[in-house]
Amino acid sequence: MKALGYRKVKLQRPPSTPAPQSAPRYKPEHRREPSATTYPSSLTDAEWAIVEPLTANKTAHGRPPTISKRALLDAILYICRTGCQWRFLPKDLPAWQAVWSLFRRWRDNGRLDEIYDALHRTCRIAYGHSAEPTAGIVDSQTVKSTEKGGSAATMPARRSRASSGTWSRTRSDYLAHS
Repeated sequence: MKALGYRKVKLQRPPSTPAPQSAPRYKPEHRREPSATTYPSSLTDAEWAIVEPLTANKTAHGRPPTISKRALLDAILYICRTGCQWRFLPKDLPAWQAVWSLFRRWRDNGRLDEIYDALHRTCRIAYGHSAEPTAGIVDSQTVKSTEKGGSAATMPARRSRASSGTWSRTRSDYLAHS
């Protein structure tokens, strides 16, 4: 091919262009930088002002608490954000036993749901939405169904052989009756 005047030429590719980027979902004001005493998951003072009335004891029974509710709630939020095990809480947060005990009590009596709902309403209002969502979307991928196509109550009952009008004897029946 060289004798005929042909030569190898490397294909020139055009310079690549970056893919179009959508606007970032989180803005700098959404990010919380940790300080010497807080974590990014810790409550701000404004958030604590909303949550504090919900954390008050309804009854005055028992000993007064030695650990602040804010520190305990910050530890619960740290667990939720990082997904670490209870026993691996950092040493500057309250003891894991105290955090677990409060989490368990608040989970069982519904107080964690109240705290979440209050903070969620506040965030929705801050972003210019109504306090409560007005619509929801459920698709077939997220709705679980029963494994066998329906519950037992909706399935027709099986008929026994005796009620079906057919009767047959097996070899073992003949041996047992002879």
